[in-house]
Amino acid sequence: MSTRDGTARGGPSAPQTALKALLKDKHLRSYRRFRHAYQEAARTLDRSAAGTYPSEATYKRWLTGQVKVLPREEHCAVLEAMFPGWTTADLLKPRAPQRDNSPMTVSKRVSINQSASPESASKGNATEYATSLIRNFGLRYAPCLKEAVSTLELFIELDSSRESTSIRDKPSEDASNAAALEWLVGRTDADAYEPEPSGAALRDDEVQEIITTTAAFDQLDRRVGGGFSRNLAVEYLQDRVIPRAHRSCRPDLRREFFQAASVLCELIGYMAFDTERHSLAQGYFIQALRFAKEAGNSAYGAYVLASLSNQAMYVNNTPQALRMARAAREGYKGSLVPAVPTEAAFLEATAHSIMGDKSSCMRSLREAENSFNRTESEPPYWATHWSSGIFASFMGGCWLNLGDARTARPYLESAWQELDNQTRRTVFSAGQLTRLNLLEGNLEEAASYAVQAAHAARNAKSQRSIKVIRELENALEVHKSHSCVRDFTELAAMALKN
Repeated sequence: MSTRDGTARGGPSAPQTALKALLKDKHLRSYRRFRHAYQEAARTLDRSAAGTYPSEATYKRWLTGQVKVLPREEHCAVLEAMFPGWTTADLLKPRAPQRDNSPMTVSKRVSINQSASPESASKGNATEYATSLIRNFGLRYAPCLKEAVSTLELFIELDSSRESTSIRDKPSEDASNAAALEWLVGRTDADAYEPEPSGAALRDDEVQEIITTTAAFDQLDRRVGGGFSRNLAVEYLQDRVIPRAHRSCRPDLRREFFQAASVLCELIGYMAFDTERHSLAQGYFIQALRFAKEAGNSAYGAYVLASLSNQAMYVNNTPQALRMARAAREGYKGSLVPAVPTEAAFLEATAHSIMGDKSSCMRSLREAENSFNRTESEPPYWATHWSSGIFASFMGGCWLNLGDARTARPYLESAWQELDNQTRRTVFSAGQLTRLNLLEGNLEEAASYAVQAAHAARNAKSQRSIKVIRELENALEVHKSHSCVRDFTELAAMALKN
């Protein structure tokens, strides 16, 4: 039986190289992580080489010192860029195994940290290092498709790591802006994958399977919350979807495949967003944007930008939310999928309402209403959730933000009647009606809706729902001595504990 690092128990230890020890110290022992770090180093030397890397078999030979001659010159240059102060010959020379505190690993620790990210070097913490990898590698919109798929593979591995569970940092404004700009005006490299040797061509039913499975995950997300099935969705993406990206197929099926993969990535991103894992969410959104470009679907790309806008709104970065909403409207000016310009205009209106700009808010609301009223044909499968209930919730929410309870009420009451058995929407709608009734001075009715929000949140795997309950607690704090509020206080405590 072998241990994780490949040495046999109870027998002679396998040889290793300095490269293997250094990669272990940098948390890059898996081939996927090494490959991505290799591409990053190659990019700094020659941008055209960013999509190239050694095969897994070559990588394994390098780790065990099974090389008789030095690698090609370009490989040597990249390895030496990855590990300043080391020659390729020293990196690949077989050595007897040594303990972690041996001179070989300790003596080079300064070089390792110098070549690692500032965060990991200063804190030496695995979570910090995972965060830096996500920010440095996972939030990039890659023009090269081969690199984009490789980025997603590494990103999933980081997402699945133990360290990722504690990553709760805010989304990167620069990463969203760069991705939006690349999507709007950048080019994509014509680098169609070569099919797998003797591999079967991708079939129509395999793409349909992705669409159907994604729809099932989407329903679970809407009814229970993003924390319920996100890990299963990530496993499905890793095990069933990404391997199909390498297989040959017809051009039209290729576009359908990347469209389906884009929808799944966006959904996983939204699930991560719902659990307040914002860097992970942003990474999946950016990869969804890249795959939408590959699919040639500007409507869906704009839809993903709207998700980035929604995320920015949630973390109180209203100016960034407005920029992403405007980018979404700029990216899709068609009329075949009215849900996209409708949502983008509503997000603009919401940002304006939060900033107190009533005239700009009203202008955006009119544009949203005009787009929504253009709905004639059947929407694409990824936009079927858009309804008059969502329209009413956006409209009422904007008027509520502006302090106009009278105008907001009919919209919010209409949204309450169209919850479609969705737990998260129930929490949000009840929260809006609580705020509305507090604004109007109706404490008992406000408390009644707050109780319904807390009831729903108890069963939700959704941090966004929990945030609503915390906000309602704060809003009702001054009334906590009233008997109508005490029921909510007890239920809220249970929801927050769960």
